[in-house]
Amino acid sequence: MLERQIMEIDSKSLPTAEFAGKGGHPLFDAKWYHATNPHLPSERATFHHYLTEGWRRLKSPHPLFIVDYYFTQRPDVRRAGVEPLQHFIRQGWRDGASPCALFDVNYYMLQDPDLRGLDPLTHFLTFGSLEGLKPNPEFDPAFYLERHVDVLIAGDEPLTHYARVGHLEGRETRPATRLSSAASTSAKILLPSADENKSRALDPDYERLVRSAPTRGDARSTFVSAAKQDPRVIAFYLPQYHRVKENDEWWGEGFTEWTNVRKALPNFEGHYQPHVPKDNYYYDLDDVSVMVNQAKLAKEYGVTAFCYYLYWFDGRRVLEKPLDRMLATPAVDIEFCVCWANENWTRTWDGKANDILLAQSHSPESDRRFIRDAMKYLADPRYIRVDGKLMLLVYRADLIPNCADSMAIWRDEVRRAGLGELHLCAVQFYGITDPEPWGFDAAVEFPPHGWLVPEIKPDSPPKLLNDKFSGHIFDYSKAIDFALRKPIPDYRWYRGVFPGWDNTARRQDTPHIFANNHPFEFQRWCTELLQQTMLVAPSQHQILFINAWNEWGEGAHLEPDAKFDRQNLMALHASLEEVRQQDAIGSVLRRLRQAGTYAGREQDERTLLNFIKGQEQSLRELSSRLKLCV
Repeated sequence: MLERQIMEIDSKSLPTAEFAGKGGHPLFDAKWYHATNPHLPSERATFHHYLTEGWRRLKSPHPLFIVDYYFTQRPDVRRAGVEPLQHFIRQGWRDGASPCALFDVNYYMLQDPDLRGLDPLTHFLTFGSLEGLKPNPEFDPAFYLERHVDVLIAGDEPLTHYARVGHLEGRETRPATRLSSAASTSAKILLPSADENKSRALDPDYERLVRSAPTRGDARSTFVSAAKQDPRVIAFYLPQYHRVKENDEWWGEGFTEWTNVRKALPNFEGHYQPHVPKDNYYYDLDDVSVMVNQAKLAKEYGVTAFCYYLYWFDGRRVLEKPLDRMLATPAVDIEFCVCWANENWTRTWDGKANDILLAQSHSPESDRRFIRDAMKYLADPRYIRVDGKLMLLVYRADLIPNCADSMAIWRDEVRRAGLGELHLCAVQFYGITDPEPWGFDAAVEFPPHGWLVPEIKPDSPPKLLNDKFSGHIFDYSKAIDFALRKPIPDYRWYRGVFPGWDNTARRQDTPHIFANNHPFEFQRWCTELLQQTMLVAPSQHQILFINAWNEWGEGAHLEPDAKFDRQNLMALHASLEEVRQQDAIGSVLRRLRQAGTYAGREQDERTLLNFIKGQEQSLRELSSRLKLCV
């Protein structure tokens, strides 16, 4: 019966057009086959060679389909003289046979993927890797891209990259919290690591310090300080993704932020508009599960907290439902603070800035009412404290008459309520520099406000598609350079970044656009500012603000989209990992400067040696790549 089944499969020719035609098949890698069989005249000859004689000589068609490995599982297929790739695609996976040691068919199927008529390996390479499915318990594709940004930038599929070169470089393949479980997690997929046995004897404090990293041998350690608090990353959060009666009345039935986002059009060649959320996920914040999932995603990539905009007009609340739902839902498991968006609500979006929809008014009594209304948020255990004080932001301090007096009223009311002290922060809008005269403790940089300067214009203007365009186009990379040249002021200053900025969705013909933004540049910006704040600020004040988590109408969103997916989140995560390593090795150096011996000195010396080896390895790899480029 089995022999008949094999012969029936063999009688059906391999789908040559599918494998050898333009674009090829995911399971036949012509470039890789040619590299492993350099005697062949060209890549065009590879498929014919494989089909006629290659597989018989145990030549593998793909880094993830190893002919010899497959034959060890199915010796009957080899005895029958059946080409193994064809057999796997049509029958072998159904019998539980795996294509290589890195891809476990049974494990993959337990994750319940919709195979869409494909075999599991083809499904993984086409869909599963992008969807976060794992090929085996020891390999996390999403983590691999986060950890190894060069793979992300190159656009390589992570498991294929690991099979080709990553395992030779000792690259890390999954998150690890303890060295004893993390030593050479990459190597554990194929064979045990000697480092893993060594690690079990290490001091527990050192174990908290050292984590696995992508270098060979003992040099595969990066170093994380457990004693020092990580810098905090706070992302501004817009709640306008649900219907409210005011928007229905002013902008039309069913209006939300998505209404503007969907209708945006490109203004010039190569202009990314409209911004489309990943999987067309135009969520509705009336569903609190959206906020639960947002919190999980944000924390996964290093966002510490959300800063929710609070809309309060002399006692009238607008867009308050998401914030109140969050307050009533402990499952929204992320720290938060609020920023009072205290501007008049106008028709700014359609160019009628003087047409006031909701006006602000200020008096000592309204100051008291506002802070009393806000206390329900301040009292929540998730609310952010800085040096034990509750952080509260004001968007436009310049609009509050006698602002310092108002802030004094707030502080007094919060003390009387038994909530302690306030840490008041002024967003740096028109004319706000030193926050102290305004009654604040710190200033928050809010790019790109105040950045409309000639030196960040692109070198050459793009070709316009919109004849009515009269907006401003800036260069994202030059804007970062401009930000990094800013001198550090004498007052407490929290830096800010944005992954992109383009408010075409709100102002089609007159937007401000920061063109050429890319996660690689965003990572550079985050890394530089995190390093800066860790140098100049005490631990509790090492804070970076991001504009924003979900400002889709302004093209400023960490949330995944159709163009970059999660790459901006990955860039942030990579920046945090980099500064953690730098901070930890600095702690080791400070301890080693002490005279004499101390508990853990030997481990610190080993840590420093591993770090140096890792840097040498990175330099060698960089040198090799530069030679290839030349």
